[in-house]
Amino acid sequence: MNGSPELLEFYLVEATEYLDALDQVVANTGGPPDGNAFIATARALRGASSMAKVEPVAAIATTMEQLAHAVRDGELRWTMDLYQTLRDSVDDLRFLVRGVRTWGEREGARAAARLASLQLFLPSEQPRPATPAASATAPVFIALQASAIAAELDAFLDDPRQRRALDEALTRARTMRGIAGIGEYPPLADVAEALDRAVRTLVPDAPLADREVELFRAAVEVLRHVSAQLRDAGGAPAEAPEVARFARAFAALDALLPPAEPVVSIDELFYADAGPHIVRRAQAASATRMQRFRDEITTRAEHIRRLVNDARQVHDLAGRERAGRALTGALLDLQGVAASFDAHQVASFFGEAAAERALLDPALLDALDAGTLLLLSPGESLGEIEQRLAVLERVRRHTPVSPPVVSPSVSPASPPPAPVTASASPAPAVAPALPTADVAPAPPAAAVAPTPFGAPVSGPHAALSRRPPPTPTGRELQDFLQEGIAGFESLDHEPLSTPARLDEDEIVPIESLLYRGQDAVRRAIEVRDAMRARGVTDDATLQEIFDLLDLAQAE
Repeated sequence: MNGSPELLEFYLVEATEYLDALDQVVANTGGPPDGNAFIATARALRGASSMAKVEPVAAIATTMEQLAHAVRDGELRWTMDLYQTLRDSVDDLRFLVRGVRTWGEREGARAAARLASLQLFLPSEQPRPATPAASATAPVFIALQASAIAAELDAFLDDPRQRRALDEALTRARTMRGIAGIGEYPPLADVAEALDRAVRTLVPDAPLADREVELFRAAVEVLRHVSAQLRDAGGAPAEAPEVARFARAFAALDALLPPAEPVVSIDELFYADAGPHIVRRAQAASATRMQRFRDEITTRAEHIRRLVNDARQVHDLAGRERAGRALTGALLDLQGVAASFDAHQVASFFGEAAAERALLDPALLDALDAGTLLLLSPGESLGEIEQRLAVLERVRRHTPVSPPVVSPSVSPASPPPAPVTASASPAPAVAPALPTADVAPAPPAAAVAPTPFGAPVSGPHAALSRRPPPTPTGRELQDFLQEGIAGFESLDHEPLSTPARLDEDEIVPIESLLYRGQDAVRRAIEVRDAMRARGVTDDATLQEIFDLLDLAQAE
């Protein structure tokens, strides 16, 4: 055999266990053996032999597995000849397994003879009905699973002390999540996820909270509604009142989950004194800070890009709720990691996006896609990435909207002002006299004759039809800028105003401008009183008070 000695040694132990089990399955029955156990044991022996590259034993195990299928499905009748052949096959397999390390012609001939004797019992090939496609059988199975989960949840809600029904529903829900076609029925995938998360947050022997009862009841309605739809029409509804109710209940459960613990840089845990803060440094760091930042950010950025692409593809209510939850969690995770590396602009960009209510807005999704591409760009420094993210944030929030083009039109004549009636309130005793100027009456407007075709336009109509001069470009633009810059040189000889003369100020050290001693204490008291008057405590004010106390102590 071609396997390594260590692999063959392990195979001897494993194959002997499978042969013992196979011998027990075949020998301890007066009639046909347990079909499922027979198939599973033969399949396990085949897999172990294929892994160890013992192909003759793998071929015999494959044939025994085919016979087990035929007996279980009724295609092959169980007879004493078949029974005796299987018993002899197990004995031959023991001999062959023991000789894998010294395999020779004798072992090869015995394996070929045993394989031929087993193949004689294989049923002749007959046309079988085609296996129905998974797309045809999956809806029926999913509908049955959904009904069973709804029944178990109903039993649990009737008596919350019986956790067996809830455990059974959770087991079925996890099984349903593993079905290949479950992604085509978004409400069911969300229900399975919600049950899994809700059960983890339940407190043993504690009464159910209102939000938990609402979630379970909404899940029951969705499961029964989708099950009925799948049985009748073969499709799951994308929009339904039951789905909307479940989405609200699931969102309420998410809102009460505790936030993730923040990740802080280790230097924030140092004392505020002069140190030493670092007791010992490593001889050689395994990776730089930027490399560690890249390693942490790259996988998260790729994950967010995939979630953004998935969010663009969903249009139903349940799918958008699920995409929003997944994207929000990924953005908050990226925010925490970026903040731990002091990448504050990165943390701010993705953290503010996670806080947006319209997270699935196309413009915001495009901005997130562009932001993750910046994080994945090789060779970019952290400073360059943060500068580009800042520009991207400003562009997203302040995208100019081009004004609509309005054709010039003559506004209708405004109506004459309505006469103002005098109020009944008494007038002041003395009114200040205001100087007035004689205003000449406006001349009557002359009739405007229509302008003949091709004649130059003048007057107010010229302002509407006159086009602005073209913007200079190329050499003309350079000459225009040079002339403008040269115009400022005359200010050196003829300033616009008389320059003010400033006395030479004495340069003083910056330390003399700081509060010291009792002055610092008094200033700290003023800042504290002002903060109390505002009724708001902020970190900047507290930091100023602490700095003043440090200055008072340094005196």
